[in-house]
Amino acid sequence: TDPLASRASAPGPIVNPITPTVAITTVGGLAVPTPPGGGAGAIDLVLAAPGPTPVLFTTSGVPLGTVVNVTVKPKIGGAPVTTPVTLGNCDVNGTCLASATFDLAAGAYFIEARATFTTPTP
Repeated sequence: TDPLASRASAPGPIVNPITPTVAITTVGGLAVPTPPGGGAGAIDLVLAAPGPTPVLFTTSGVPLGTVVNVTVKPKIGGAPVTTPVTLGNCDVNGTCLASATFDLAAGAYFIEARATFTTPTP
């Protein structure tokens, strides 16, 4: 054959051709730094005042209709609050824009967004 045939001793690694992402882009109208440092103890944003705070996020490679759970966790005390958001504002590539609003009291918080879905089979 041309090129020469070769054999592998075992199957190669399984690679997911889809690399989905969910990223929080703004909190209270302020851009989240890239990369965010809150997980390492840094403060990423300081909001001017407590109250209703929109959390905007974007996804890539995540199917339309997927539920994204946006969770706000107080750094000290208090219970986390999760708001499910169903993706509906998506383009054909799976890039979606969405938001959730939380009524935040004064204090420090961790905010995360997670999506769980089954990847389509080719």
